[in-house]
Amino acid sequence: MRSFIHWSCFLLLLSATHIAWSQTWEWQNPLPQGNVLQDACFLNSSTGWITGGAGTILFTDDGGDNWTLQHSGTNRWLKGIAFADALHGWAVGYEEAVLHTADGGATWQRQNDGMLNALSGVACTDNQHCWAVGTSGAIIYTTNGGTDWNEAMSGISTDLNRVCFINSTRGWAVGNNGRILQTASGGAGWNPQSSGTTQNLTGV
Repeated sequence: MRSFIHWSCFLLLLSATHIAWSQTWEWQNPLPQGNVLQDACFLNSSTGWITGGAGTILFTDDGGDNWTLQHSGTNRWLKGIAFADALHGWAVGYEEAVLHTADGGATWQRQNDGMLNALSGVACTDNQHCWAVGTSGAIIYTTNGGTDWNEAMSGISTDLNRVCFINSTRGWAVGNNGRILQTASGGAGWNPQSSGTTQNLTGV
């Protein structure tokens, strides 16, 4: 009886191993992926992108009815995305992740921002001017499409969550504890503005 049980266990283990080796797993629901989604950017009523966990970048060209995965080349959490036009865009996230595309997201390349801060928000006004904000008051910006990134002095150590620019010189950044910063110098210098709240600000 004991021998029969041993052989039965062995055959069961062998069968389970064979099944594990002979099968591949594919994500089935929800489609096309199941990572947490973080930020969205739409150029018009049909064309848009979404970022999220594990390097997720999704793309739609039909107003969000259908989404396809774009290969970001990273497994970092991507928290912010912005496009200047149909071709040029940036995505930012944890562990120094600054990604850039010049072909609408078909391919993404990492740009070296030279910082150690996690980045959570990004904005751009054209394919040359881009800004990103993140932990501990971090603000970086580029005026040449990301070839070079400059670090700006925000004057605070509070995490910044989002950034918005209305032209190449004037913009705002918001963060935790009701922080609002404003610049009129393209991001080189920033001044605090009173929000009247101590709640975390997550959009602008």
